[in-house]
Amino acid sequence: MRKSRPGLGAEEELYANADKALRTLREDLLRKAQASNDYEMVVEFGEMLCRYGSSSIAKAEAAKPRPVELYRLYPHQVPDYPNSNSWVDVLTWSVAVMGTDDDDFKFTASLLSHAAGRNGLTEKQIKFAKRVVDRVMALWMAGTLECQQQRASAPLEANQLHSMEMEGHA
Repeated sequence: MRKSRPGLGAEEELYANADKALRTLREDLLRKAQASNDYEMVVEFGEMLCRYGSSSIAKAEAAKPRPVELYRLYPHQVPDYPNSNSWVDVLTWSVAVMGTDDDDFKFTASLLSHAAGRNGLTEKQIKFAKRVVDRVMALWMAGTLECQQQRASAPLEANQLHSMEMEGHA
């Protein structure tokens, strides 16, 4: 578990005890599974932890304060997860549905650029990409991505070209 838990205000001992209890339960399940040569309960335990983890991530993400909205898809524009296993397709989907305030947004976009330009990713990049895509997929399945939320349309003035902030170079 991470050493730093900023802003949670819970005692470190609470996290240490929870971690120890989960490890003990896992070890007990593995021991019983090995003895009976039946690993179904281990798989069920893992699936339950994944569901619980996804739900916890989704709730934490939904509770984060959101910065001023710059760009995002409307719910009817949210694409389905791609049918292919191509990293370009999967990363394109991830970048499309992630919020620009997501801590992994810029790096995921750079992975997409690398995958498109070099026809794939390195083993190290694949490890990171899987972690990000799994997290984004969990949020998508929970329906908590910003682009999946209904929103009031922006005031007309905010959509006018003359009111937009200039950035970049030509």
